[in-house]
Amino acid sequence: MKRVTVIGFALLASTSLSSANESFIAQIGERNAAIVGQQNGGNKQVSLQNGRGNRAFTAQNRTGSAENGSLSVQSGARNEAAISQLGSRNSQGTVQRGYRNAAATVQSNTGTNGNTSFTAQSGAGNRSFAAQASGGNNQVTTQDGYRNQAVTVQTGGDQSNGSATVQAGVQNHSGALQIANAGAENVQSTLQMGFGNVAGTVQSGGSENTSATIQLGAGNVSVATQSGSAEGVNGQATIQAGALNLAATAQDAAGSNQSVTMQSGIKNASIAGQSGSANAQATGQFGFGNNAVTAQVGSAGYTNDSTTIQIGASNESFAGQTSTAGATNTQNTLQIGAGNLATTGQAGASTNGSSTVQIGGRNASLALQTGEATGDNAQTTLQIGKGNFASTIQTAGAERTNESGIVQLGNGNAAASLQTGGNNQQGTLQVGVGNFAATAQQVATGGGTNDARTAQFGAGNVSAAIQANAINGGLNDSTTLQVGIGNIASVSQSSSGSVASGPVEGRDWLRRRTETTTHETNGGGNNQFMIQAGIANAAHVGQVSGGNGGDNVSTTAQFGVGNKATVAQSSEGEAGSTVTTYRFLGGTDTNVTPGVDGGNNGQSTVQLGFENAAFTAQDNTAFGGDNSSFTGQFGAGNKATTLQSTGGSRVLLGDAAGGDNGSSTLQLGLRNEAVTLQEANGTSVVGGLGGLSAGTNSATTIQAGGGNKAVTAQSKSRSLGDLSADNNSFVAQIGVDNGAFVAQAGGLNTQGTLQIGKDNFAATAQSNAETSLGLNTAVTVQAGRGNKALTAQIANPLSGGANTMLVAQLGVDNTAITAQSIEGLGANTSVAFQVGRDNTVVAAQSASAGANTALAFQAGVGNQAFISQSATSAGLTNTSVSAQFGKGNIAAVVQR
Repeated sequence: MKRVTVIGFALLASTSLSSANESFIAQIGERNAAIVGQQNGGNKQVSLQNGRGNRAFTAQNRTGSAENGSLSVQSGARNEAAISQLGSRNSQGTVQRGYRNAAATVQSNTGTNGNTSFTAQSGAGNRSFAAQASGGNNQVTTQDGYRNQAVTVQTGGDQSNGSATVQAGVQNHSGALQIANAGAENVQSTLQMGFGNVAGTVQSGGSENTSATIQLGAGNVSVATQSGSAEGVNGQATIQAGALNLAATAQDAAGSNQSVTMQSGIKNASIAGQSGSANAQATGQFGFGNNAVTAQVGSAGYTNDSTTIQIGASNESFAGQTSTAGATNTQNTLQIGAGNLATTGQAGASTNGSSTVQIGGRNASLALQTGEATGDNAQTTLQIGKGNFASTIQTAGAERTNESGIVQLGNGNAAASLQTGGNNQQGTLQVGVGNFAATAQQVATGGGTNDARTAQFGAGNVSAAIQANAINGGLNDSTTLQVGIGNIASVSQSSSGSVASGPVEGRDWLRRRTETTTHETNGGGNNQFMIQAGIANAAHVGQVSGGNGGDNVSTTAQFGVGNKATVAQSSEGEAGSTVTTYRFLGGTDTNVTPGVDGGNNGQSTVQLGFENAAFTAQDNTAFGGDNSSFTGQFGAGNKATTLQSTGGSRVLLGDAAGGDNGSSTLQLGLRNEAVTLQEANGTSVVGGLGGLSAGTNSATTIQAGGGNKAVTAQSKSRSLGDLSADNNSFVAQIGVDNGAFVAQAGGLNTQGTLQIGKDNFAATAQSNAETSLGLNTAVTVQAGRGNKALTAQIANPLSGGANTMLVAQLGVDNTAITAQSIEGLGANTSVAFQVGRDNTVVAAQSASAGANTALAFQAGVGNQAFISQSATSAGLTNTSVSAQFGKGNIAAVVQR
């Protein structure tokens, strides 16, 4: 075996000369070694080795301003090169080609000049180590082969630290450590091509840290950690193409952090963590089963910004953002494909903004936002495809805002939104089949606004909205639009009030002491609007207003077949108080009490189609007042039921109010039914030492079609302040077999019934009581065949009253029956007008201290009139007039 060994050693000891030391070594053969030591001066050294197992060692020391330069080139197997440079401007280049070559470079510079190092390795298992200190350091490493390792360490200096590493092959490792002084910059770039490559970058200090990593292949790993100075800026970019690649980025700076990750392939993973003033992160993933995780922590007045784009299938995106002292969080996610998952969590004292777009099938979007005391939340989700799920949870401080918008296009999509805290706003749009939208909104203590908007187009869609307004209440507002078949919409609204309560204690009636207190409440304000167009839609609305109550407004419109609308409304009121007493030769006495309110319920239902049903219940307590309901139905087999009640009480020579009920029902079609019940409460007289009040019940029912039925019941309306005793009812029916039933009690009752058709039936009962001066007035007009009109009137106050009744019937076999009674001073008046054939009039009048007057007018054939009058007090009169025109008419009058 040929062996050549050359050892060269050149040393120029302390000298004042400025000329450089120079050394050149060339080795060809096996196991050769070259050692060079240089000190002072501008040193230059070149080593060339070609063979096997060669080693080259170079040491340079220069304290002056001149340069140190070293170049080592090795070709063969197991070559090693170690270079150490100390002094000012150091430059070193190492080239190795062979197998398991190793290169180590150490550079130090105390001046302002830069260190430069270049290492190139070609082969397998090569190792490269470069350490640079002080000046503006630059280092480049290139490796080509198998299991290559490259390590770069750069520290110090007022200039930039720059490092570039290129690795091509399998299982190559690259590591870069950069530490810069304040004002300096760190720059690092890594390119890896092959399989199982690992790239690690650590950057610290300096005004700006920049890292770029590109990995092409499978199973590559990139890790970048950046820490900046007081005003530092961190920038990081990672590109991975292939399969099973991992990119991890950690950035910490008082300035801004910026990170960009791009992954293309299968099951790639990206992790980015940022902490600083302003953080910006963007992740793009293309392929299958990719994962992207982003965590950002920002500070006052700055922004956390995260953008994730995933195109493919089964990709997952996780973004967490938190801000301290008022930073703004912004997150955007775009997913195109199937089975993608996007999760966003944001917490901060300023604004949280999240936007998610998913196109494909079985995608899921989850957004959690916490706005703290001064933060606002905003979230938008767009899903296009089938079986997508979007969920939003938002929490904000009092008087802050939660905003959520969800748009879903396709089939079987589900959207859920939960908002708590301040003023909540939520909008959901769904187009397709079998979509589900659920919204829950709650306002915390102090009250606020809940606003929910839901629009669904398609078949079998379901919309549910729950709105709750906690202590001190606020306004709930819900709007639902459904167009299609078999859609269901449900709305529940609650606004409550209270707080302020105790001390309590007690005693008195003259055992004194007590305290009590209570007060505070509010509540009130529910508003709901719903439109359904299609077949077999169902709408359910429940509204409750607590505390001092007030305000429930609901509008439901349905167009289609078999629609159902159900509305329940309730208002409350009361609280107030104070009391305090003590005494027994001591001080105080206080009282107060107000509080109360309550009142206000308004509901409108319009249904157009077939077999529609509308049910409305309204309740209003405390001192009551206001219930108003309108139901309009157009079609066949419609049913409308309205129940109304107000309240009243707390007397002791005052109050007991109540009053106001107004209901209008219009039905056009076949077999419509309308039932209206009204109660305006009030009362509690001597037992509560005073009271009565109430007044005003008004109901109007119009039905056009066949077999319609209308039932109206009105109760003791009073309030004789300005004589407003009130009960008013008007029923008009046009068609066949219509039936109208009206019962009125209490006030000056007025009722009018008009029926046009065949076999219509009208029954009116009126009662006047409670020391009323009231009048009962009823008018019934029927045109057709076999119509029947029944009227019963009772006016029984001791102070007098008057009953007045008019019946007009046009047709055949019509029957009019009128019964009138007065207990006390008053008058009964009955007028019957019949034109046709075989019509019958029956009038019965009784007055204990009044006058009876009856008029019967009949024109036609076979008409009959029967009149009975009774006046029990002497000197009072009975008057009866019967006029019959035609043939075979009969008139019978009995007076007593």
